[in-house]
Amino acid sequence: MVKHTLTAASLFAASAALASASTVVTTTDLSTDATYDSITYTASSGAFEGSDLFTAGTASTTRYIAMTTISVNLTALGISSETTTLDSDTSILLANYQTSATATSGSIGLIATENGIQMSWGGSVYSGTSTYYIAYSSLLDNAYEIDGSYYSILTLVGASRALASSSGSGVYNTDGSLYTATTADGTTGGLASTSLASSSQYTSICVATEYVAAVNIYSGVDLSEIASISTALQEAHVASIPEPSAFGLLAGIGALALVASRRRRSR
Repeated sequence: MVKHTLTAASLFAASAALASASTVVTTTDLSTDATYDSITYTASSGAFEGSDLFTAGTASTTRYIAMTTISVNLTALGISSETTTLDSDTSILLANYQTSATATSGSIGLIATENGIQMSWGGSVYSGTSTYYIAYSSLLDNAYEIDGSYYSILTLVGASRALASSSGSGVYNTDGSLYTATTADGTTGGLASTSLASSSQYTSICVATEYVAAVNIYSGVDLSEIASISTALQEAHVASIPEPSAFGLLAGIGALALVASRRRRSR
């Protein structure tokens, strides 16, 4: 696990990376409704919606969904160095491409289950890779820490009418490489997914705001950008959390303001 330290240079580099990419959304605040050019975000549903999220096509043509990079709060999920599995009935859609904010039929995304992260289809584990998962221990190995909570960055790509990489297999790590999926018996492979439904227009990306702390949405697909986007999103997330000393400073300022106010009233 990585103990992250933020420097002015790294923050500047992160900001530059996000500015240079074809990013349509970067946010560490999922608690407030917002508009990002043509993309709207609704906090109550965790849904980003807009036509820029998807390049339409037919069953015989290549189509693309925007790349989505998320920071998953492993601690909120209940994962730690001592606990690397969850309850057997765990089923949490972390990030999901949908035809609308409320429709999971035909949707495709990432789902947290007992042993790790798996591909989902229609809101449930995709049957084509139902035994393969990215182990939580692998996510912990690449996690960063903020105030005792551990977060892991994942990138979801929809390309060539399939979810994940251009070959329809995998979820990307912070360095731009594919995570290795495994099974309970140790067999390794990819998280190959079903093709995108030919009639579906995926105009919504929904995230589980209880477990997802930061989001970057990149228009189109450019695998060479994944590493820089991942680093930039992590830096932006770290920068959005005030240092403990900042809380102390704010408390001190508040106390001084209260004293000054009382003095004015007593005159």
